[in-house]
This record gives sequence, C-alpha cells and structure tokens, in this order.
Amino acid sequence: MGRLPLILGAVAIVAMVVALASAFMLYRARGSALVGTNLDSTPAPPIQLVDQQGQQVSLAQFRGRPVLLTFLYTQCPDACPLIADQVHIALNNLGTKGSEIGLLAVSTDPVHDNPGTATEFNRVHGLDGQLHYLLGAPSQLEPVWKSYYIGVSPGDNVGEVLHSEAVFLIDKKGNERVLLGVPFSASDLASDLEKLMSE
Repeated sequence: MGRLPLILGAVAIVAMVVALASAFMLYRARGSALVGTNLDSTPAPPIQLVDQQGQQVSLAQFRGRPVLLTFLYTQCPDACPLIADQVHIALNNLGTKGSEIGLLAVSTDPVHDNPGTATEFNRVHGLDGQLHYLLGAPSQLEPVWKSYYIGVSPGDNVGEVLHSEAVFLIDKKGNERVLLGVPFSASDLASDLEKLMSE
C-alpha cells in the first residue's frame, strides 16, 4: 500500500474528529443557553430595603448564589399572582436545590403593601419563609424601580397599580443574566435557575 492512501485516511479521521468535537461544543453551547432576554451580565443595581419580617435585606447579601428578583403588589388581580405561582412551581421542580435561590420581590404599591398583606400574599402562593417581600415608602422604592426600568403608575380602578411585569435572574457574582417577561413557564424558570446554580 502506498503512502498517499494512508495520508488521506489519516486526514479523513482527523477531519471527522474535528467535526464531532465542533458539533459537541455547539450542542453544549445551545444546551447551556438561558431562556429569556439576555442582559449581558450587567452588574445588578444595589437594593437595600426592609422585608415583611422587618429585616434589612440587601441584594449584596446573596452574593454566591443566584437571585430571582421581581416587582409585585399584593392586591394585584392578575400578573403578580401568576408570577408568584410560577415561582412556587419552579422551586418545587428544583426540590431541595430551591433553597439555594435568593428570592426578592420589590413592592410597587407603597400605599397598600405592608408586612401583614405581604406575609399573607406569600402564604397564599406557597412562598412563606422563602420570598423576601421588600417594602418601603415611595421615596425608598422609586429609586429601585428606576434603576431596574420598572414603570409604575396608578390604574383606572381603586387600588389598581400598573407596572412593568418582569422577572430578573441574577447570577452568583451579582450580574443580571436574563429577563423573563410574563407569561413564562415554570419549567423554563427552573431550568435557568439550575444552570445559574451550576456555574
């Protein structure tokens, strides 16, 4: 047998290995992608507020674990309960890993949200003991809304608040990774959180 067929055979094997390696890397890249709008790992603006238990809570204290951040109000008839219920389902899907997630909700209704209504909201949606529902006066909440581009305004009905519906996922380093709009699926949320935990 001449050298040319041997060389051609070796080249073919090398080309096949390179192709398989490239396909595997592409598969891994696609499999590791987070669902939602990519936020380019922008540092998350700081938050320091009081939760429903009267405890001072800061975003920085959760460094080292992923954080889910959303904006809610306790009298909301539609989107806020939906967000809370999907978060609850996602945490159940994660099992014991769910306790590794920092859960923060910033009030968009400083007039009606208070420790009592926030505690009841968490209880009704299965998030008691998990979700820090952050409260405050308008002067304390408005800078947080602004830093996360959350629009808040009174609705047409009494007690109604119109606000941006958003769920931010923040990684262990305190960087914004993705934004989930409403509606979103609990399975996508659980998948994103699991990926952030494994980084």
